[in-house]
Amino acid sequence: MTVIGFLGTGVGLVVLGIGGVPLDDLVTILPLIPVGLGLGMLFVPVSRAALNATPQALHGRTSAMLSVGRLLGAAVGASLAGVALSGTLTAESVHHALLIGAAVCLLIGIPSSLFLRSGPLGAPPRTRG
Repeated sequence: MTVIGFLGTGVGLVVLGIGGVPLDDLVTILPLIPVGLGLGMLFVPVSRAALNATPQALHGRTSAMLSVGRLLGAAVGASLAGVALSGTLTAESVHHALLIGAAVCLLIGIPSSLFLRSGPLGAPPRTRG
């Protein structure tokens, strides 16, 4: 599931990162669909892998750190969107940032999720009881 999430997010960011794609048009919504679906498919498996990798006594701390990271990412994303909308960034710099994000998803995210699936975090989930 995480590979599909990284792939969907990466493909959507690649499409948005292409220089000729307008970022201020309704057409921009179409590439955002796989980005949103991909990110949605990433949250649950990544959270579950993190909780499976920690001892039961540390689940509260791990869950809190996951929440802080998610909220921090949302805050940084919203602030960067505000900077982009203020007109201080050029379309070229936004396209470059989107391509960097796509490269991270495709070149780091997919291989690391495949490694973790077969590595120590890929162990079957613990049953409670």
